Amino acid sequence: MVDDRFPAALPRSLGPLPGESLPGFVLRLSHLLDLRPGLVVRCTGLGTTGGGWSSRASAKQLFMLETDVRARFARATRLSEEEVDRLTLRRWAAHYPPIADAVGRPDQGLRRPFLNREWVLPASSRYCPQCLAGDDSDIQRRHGGPWKLEWRLPVVFGCPDHNRLLADTCPGCRLPALSGSTRTNNTPDLIMGSGRQVLHPTQCRNTTAKSLHGPVCGTRLDSADNTTAALTPEQAALQTRLLELLSDDRDPVRSFQAFADLRAAAALVTSTWPWSSSDSQASEEEIDLVTQSLPAPHHRNTVSTGGRWGSAPTTSAAAACILRLADALPALPVPQLRQALSRRLGSGSHVDGSGWGRTWEHVRRDCSPQFRAQLQQAVQRQFSPAVQEIGETLLIPVRQRGYLPEHIPQRFPREWLEILVANGAPNEIRSVRTQFRRAAAILLVQATDGITAADAARFLGLPRDPFRGRFLSLTPTTGHPWKQRHISERLPEAFEALARYIAELPDPVDYYERRQRLDSWHLRQSDWENLTAQLPPATSARPHYSPELHRTCASAYIWAKVTSGEWTHAPIFRPPLAPAGITVNQTSTEYALLRIIDTRRDRRYTALREALNDHAQALAAATPPSDYRP
Repeated sequence: MVDDRFPAALPRSLGPLPGESLPGFVLRLSHLLDLRPGLVVRCTGLGTTGGGWSSRASAKQLFMLETDVRARFARATRLSEEEVDRLTLRRWAAHYPPIADAVGRPDQGLRRPFLNREWVLPASSRYCPQCLAGDDSDIQRRHGGPWKLEWRLPVVFGCPDHNRLLADTCPGCRLPALSGSTRTNNTPDLIMGSGRQVLHPTQCRNTTAKSLHGPVCGTRLDSADNTTAALTPEQAALQTRLLELLSDDRDPVRSFQAFADLRAAAALVTSTWPWSSSDSQASEEEIDLVTQSLPAPHHRNTVSTGGRWGSAPTTSAAAACILRLADALPALPVPQLRQALSRRLGSGSHVDGSGWGRTWEHVRRDCSPQFRAQLQQAVQRQFSPAVQEIGETLLIPVRQRGYLPEHIPQRFPREWLEILVANGAPNEIRSVRTQFRRAAAILLVQATDGITAADAARFLGLPRDPFRGRFLSLTPTTGHPWKQRHISERLPEAFEALARYIAELPDPVDYYERRQRLDSWHLRQSDWENLTAQLPPATSARPHYSPELHRTCASAYIWAKVTSGEWTHAPIFRPPLAPAGITVNQTSTEYALLRIIDTRRDRRYTALREALNDHAQALAAATPPSDYRP
């Protein structure tokens, strides 16, 4: 409920500019109303403290506005709550790990935000002078262009629109732009000098004296004389790719892991500087810029700094160099990646050094399974036994095998079981349960990528077994110990032969891409009606299953056909398409109907099966969108 003590709405307001941040919007609104920013903060409810009002707002609100504050601000500014939310960093919480740390991780839900300074700039902003100058619209000629939200992220070092590095400081006072004053609890303000006179939104608000009440700098940051270096083609391509990872239409899980990998790789680069610069042919100018930006050796390791090497680059030019070098690491093939990690860690500081800060915690928790596995092997001491996955020794060693983890389907194909049998595995495996098939798929992923069994299971979209590690067993249960020994002795040779067969497939299927592309897919009602319009009538009324249950199970059947996945893991059985807490397994009604659809030979189900197979074939052949990246 909105507090009625606050005005229903300000006399006038603005629409947010594309990509605008909350501080930038408040500055433009202040200029429009000819009011000090502190008054706008107070009248919109941003500065409420306890039961009273305040003209100062915490920089925590850059991360997220709590529900009541967001409602008051939306009411006062005549914006929707969704528009208000997009002025804050929370919009990228599912894509960018440091923001998730501040407001709540995707799998944990939201919480009260805290001020996270690791790989976020809550107390200052980079900027593009040309963006601040605005376009030719009347509103931007008067109040300037947007202070963009993305400029608060250290991974944003350039402006692709104007092909320039971002500026870090004011050309007048040489202090960071929009650097907030510090409150009594050591938290920076959302807006520097919010109680001072009305300034143009693009004017520097820094004080030129140590006192917060000293004279204001006032330099126009949108001046044509305020120029920065042009982006190189390589820098521009990297910046464009990093910004695309923040896009709403990108898979948040892949973006989240990509940024985590980049952050860890950047720590490796800075810990081995300047050796890493010579290894990658950095220019002398880049070497000097990065060296000057790195924290001093005595830099204190705190949670807020992330450690000497775990900290983000402090300038745009240094960020462009370090991120370019870091970006190359996770993209390397496994053998080259191992060599690169060994060289870097061998030339750098000890992995147990305090300079790493919380780097290894972030690696364990956020990085992609593949990159984490390689780091885990390179710095084994950093991964405590508490977080190690317990599993059996792999039947076949890890190495480059000519296929990728993406080429292994979730459901181990029967054809592959036959290949195992043909190469020495016993006939008993033909009748093994789901547990063996899952373990076999997991093993094939591990054999080419070296990741843990649990990470391989997550990569395949398989659940963790409640009995820790049981699904790792590759020995089918038999009543005779000699049979178990005989089976386990013959399986390695059989799996080696199967791995060679998969590597030689002329046109392997990217099952991971299909699972990602169809992650929220289901059969629409209109498609279901078209599929069933010409079906012959049912020959039996028992057991009776509703049309809606048929459509649900048809969705799972088609999804499993396209992805070579298990019926029970289809998105139609998971939130948001299914209620939370519902489990579909081999004893469920849905599974029974799926068995009927898959095997019953009467006219109706035979025709339905053919129609579903045709639909699956068309869906599998569909070309992914041009901008799709799994």
